[in-house]
Amino acid sequence: MTVEETIVHNGFQVELHEVETDDGYLLGLYHIVSPATKDGHPVLMLPGLTMTSHAFIMNTGTRAPAFVLAD
Repeated sequence: MTVEETIVHNGFQVELHEVETDDGYLLGLYHIVSPATKDGHPVLMLPGLTMTSHAFIMNTGTRAPAFVLAD
């Protein structure tokens, strides 16, 4: 599954935002929205050099880190 499909499959809404850097590189930023909470603070999670955004949404243990923070 894609990142978007995995987020929706876990019961969250997702928004994809594309940001262009000064050197023309396109970054994909995912905004995970929890249906349970309306007010919250933004959290920016940055993967390391050899990681992808999947590392934050894959269930390790009981819940993935991105979903815990979204709630």
